[in-house]
Amino acid sequence: MDDYFEIRAAKLSDRFAIQRYLSENVLIHRHLDWRQPIDWLQSHSLLLYINSRDVIDGLFCSTPEINSRAWIRIFSSRSKEILFSVWYRLFNAFRMSTGKNTAKLQFLSLAYQSWMINLLELEGWEIIDTIVQFEWMGAVEDIDFHNYRSEKNIRRMRKRDLEQVYQIDYSSFNATWQQSYETFIRSYNESGYATVYEQDGKIIAFQLSTIANQRAHLARIAVNKEYLRKGIGKALVNNFLSECRNRNIQKISVNTQKTNSRSNAMYRKMGFEEVDNAFPIFQLDEPVAKSVKI
Repeated sequence: MDDYFEIRAAKLSDRFAIQRYLSENVLIHRHLDWRQPIDWLQSHSLLLYINSRDVIDGLFCSTPEINSRAWIRIFSSRSKEILFSVWYRLFNAFRMSTGKNTAKLQFLSLAYQSWMINLLELEGWEIIDTIVQFEWMGAVEDIDFHNYRSEKNIRRMRKRDLEQVYQIDYSSFNATWQQSYETFIRSYNESGYATVYEQDGKIIAFQLSTIANQRAHLARIAVNKEYLRKGIGKALVNNFLSECRNRNIQKISVNTQKTNSRSNAMYRKMGFEEVDNAFPIFQLDEPVAKSVKI
């Protein structure tokens, strides 16, 4: 690796250089959110690692969601040979940029590639849970609506619902999985199918799903805590499966945490089966920032 390097925030004028870098055979970790790497240009939070030849050798982006939890959104290195140096310098540059707020942050990262798992383990991150994936193994055309609540309570989500729906989202997830209103809005805007469950004029549950290339993924679902164990979550999932049937989609998936026994049980009862795509969730608490040449 070159002795000289520069780390700086990406600018709009870097767009084509970043796209060229990403088109090459580079190592790249992306958080399972709704954003492409190039989307972070507007946020001024995408860091570039630039070598002495003025060529990008790495990317890094981490943004706090809420409750002082910062997910690793993007990390990329041109090769395994420089992986640890690029990580060390980019991660510490980010930590320095947060100043005194660094000690308040709790860093989190998914890791679904062996090189990322190895990197985080060697850097002292700890596994706090595991993401498990379920796929629908039933025949979509055989869904039995009589086993679920009436669909008259379910309708498409509208923009005017978003504030009310977000309150359900915020109160339904623990601190690790809570998301900002901005992230929630983006999820809605980029969803393929979004519905709410309404009762007595009040929204009490919702789901957001992505649909693309004949694949559907149930991305987010939540029920008001006062209405749990009443079959409402099942009704929303069933309606989602029905939509997939109408669109002739056969590949349907959902992710949840291994420790979320309630969700695991519900999906299994509804014909989903766990597949061999589990990956860990890592956490790093209160890192001590080290000096880095920028």
